[in-house]
Amino acid sequence: MHAKTSALVWVEVQMDKEITRRFAGLTWKDIMHAIETRPTVEVWPIAGPALGYKSKSAAYDAARKGLIRVVEIGRKRPVPTPWLRSVLGLGVRRRTRRRKTHAERRPA
Repeated sequence: MHAKTSALVWVEVQMDKEITRRFAGLTWKDIMHAIETRPTVEVWPIAGPALGYKSKSAAYDAARKGLIRVVEIGRKRPVPTPWLRSVLGLGVRRRTRRRKTHAERRPA
């Protein structure tokens, strides 16, 4: 019983660490706020971690290869947040089919 309790505590601690994990000084809350409010964001530290890239070089390499969509503005290459939100599934309403009523189901 004691081993099971300590395992649950360990899992909770790991979850807390994951929630408060920082990427270049930003928490997940900061990253999500930037994605929801700004028209474009940087490849690192915002778009890369949100898409699952764990290092700066991996995120920039993915952007160079075209896996992360960027807009070329001079030397800067920001990521458009509408594209990022659609890839992450944020703010996307799924269309649902309207159910037919009993009267509509009956053949004429």
